[in-house]
Amino acid sequence: MGDFVVIDYAGQADGQPLEEIVPQAGKFLARNTGFWLCVTEDAFLPGFCPQVIGMRPGQEKEISVDLPADFPAKELAGHRVTYIVALKEIHTQALPELDDAFAAKVVEGKTLAELREMVRGDLLREKEAASEREKRNQALQHLLNQIECELPEGMVRSETQRVLADIVRENQERGVGEEVLQENKQDLIAGASRGARERLKGNFVLARIAEKEGIKVTQDEFQRRITLMAMRYRMQPAKLLKELEKRDAIGSVQEEILLAKALDFIASNASVQSAPASA
Repeated sequence: MGDFVVIDYAGQADGQPLEEIVPQAGKFLARNTGFWLCVTEDAFLPGFCPQVIGMRPGQEKEISVDLPADFPAKELAGHRVTYIVALKEIHTQALPELDDAFAAKVVEGKTLAELREMVRGDLLREKEAASEREKRNQALQHLLNQIECELPEGMVRSETQRVLADIVRENQERGVGEEVLQENKQDLIAGASRGARERLKGNFVLARIAEKEGIKVTQDEFQRRITLMAMRYRMQPAKLLKELEKRDAIGSVQEEILLAKALDFIASNASVQSAPASA
C-alpha cells in the first residue's frame, strides 16, 4: 500500500446509481473519472482500497463495500454499495535514500543531521503553539463562564445564520443528504444559536478588555495581516486591500487583530494550575 492509482468508478446501491440516491454527494462519492487514489487502508471508503490491490492497468473490477450504520449520508447508511472500477494507471512511490544529498534537495546546503534538527525544531514549535492555543482558549472560556451579558437579538440572529450556513455547507461536503439535514433542522439551528451566542459573547468581552487595557492595532500589525492574507489567497497585497475596501471589510480585519491581541493579553495574565493528583 501507499502507491497511487488513477481510476474511473461509478457506484450503485440496490441497482440504483448513487447520484440518484444522494444527488448532493457529487463526483467524489457517486462517480468519477481520472481520480487519483492513494492506496491506503482507510482511503476513500472502508474496505475499498484492499480490493484495488492486485489490479492491473486496463482491468475493470466490481468492488463492494458495506457502509456503517453511522455513515454521514443517511440514505446509504448500513447499505452495501457496489462500484465498477476501471484502473487506468499505477504510480509507484520510490522513496529516496536518506542521506546528505537528499537533505540538500529539501533545504539547500543542509546535511541530513541538520535537516533532522530542523524538523525536530519545527515539531517542538508546533507543540508549543498548540499548547499556547489551548491555554488561550481555556483562559477565555474560564472568563466567559463568569460573565453574564445580554446580547442584541438582531446580532444573534445574523450570527446564527452565518454559523448555520457553515454547518450545512460542511455537512453537504461530507455527503450528508438534504433529508438528513431537514430531519435534524431544529438541532442544527439550536447548535448554531449556541455557537453564535458564544462567539458574540467572546467578541464583546474581548473588545471591552481591549478598550479597558488600551490595546490598539498598529499600522505595522495591520500591514502584516494583509500580507499574510495576500499570501494565503495568492494575491498582491495592494489588490487585496482594494478588494477589502470595496467590500467595506477593513474594519473586520482590524477587529480580528484587536480581539486576538486581547486574547493574548488574557492568556499572558492567566495563571496555569496543575490538577491535584488523585489519591
